Amino acid sequence: MPSKKIRRLIFTVLHLQFIAYLSKQFGRFKRGVFIKNRVCKNFGLCKNQPLLNTDVSPLWSFTLQPTNLLLYVDAQFASPYAMTAFVALHEKSLSFEIVTIDLAANAHHEAPFAAASLTQRVPALVHNGFALSESSAISEYLDEVFPGVPLYPAEPHSRAIARQVQAWLRSDLMPVRQERSTEVVFYGPTNSALSVEARKAVEKLFFAAESLLSTNSENLFGQWCIADVDLALMLNRLVMNGDPVPERLAVYARRQWQRPSVQLWVNQRRPAR
Repeated sequence: MPSKKIRRLIFTVLHLQFIAYLSKQFGRFKRGVFIKNRVCKNFGLCKNQPLLNTDVSPLWSFTLQPTNLLLYVDAQFASPYAMTAFVALHEKSLSFEIVTIDLAANAHHEAPFAAASLTQRVPALVHNGFALSESSAISEYLDEVFPGVPLYPAEPHSRAIARQVQAWLRSDLMPVRQERSTEVVFYGPTNSALSVEARKAVEKLFFAAESLLSTNSENLFGQWCIADVDLALMLNRLVMNGDPVPERLAVYARRQWQRPSVQLWVNQRRPAR
């Protein structure tokens, strides 16, 4: 008969296997994901912990489809691009796991993440061993591979403009992005006034947004698309900081912010600044 020490070891292994099985079967929340093997600053494994606020509107629930998807996001849950990928996954009703990357500690340049992200930036998506970086590329990939809510308009011209809006918001308006970072959205407003350069960029943003949005339109192209998330976030950098924003644009940005998939990101539990 095995010794008492060996019997205890066998019991421990069996117990851990049983816990792993239960975690696999029941470890995901109804409206989100359960984060397994969250990557910490040193890429060590933390204890499993839910990062979703479960006090989300009960009027919406996601029926998650089983997949093998892993999404890398920033540890502060403040990246606008990680938010886009997160929202896209939820709009497709896909189950996925999240790994957080500490950008302040330059963890995105370290080997474990660099192996998954060609650009060494968040977000990065891994699907059955296939790795992809850049949020707009991730959104287009998800829209092409998975059924469900369309992330882009079906009409070719509208689809092209949606991609144009995404590319523009990622490559322009730098003074706004610098002086009204997403920290004002997810952590709280700043007291600093906008510079002359930022005010010029704001005027450019308003002109483009008002040109794209028809009167009282809830979405850019009639039906919601992922570009609405990107435009609303850029506008909310100003709205949520208390900066002057045309009422029509402010109403659009606030309405987009209430979309359940967006609220799941907004209600993430964030580390203190």
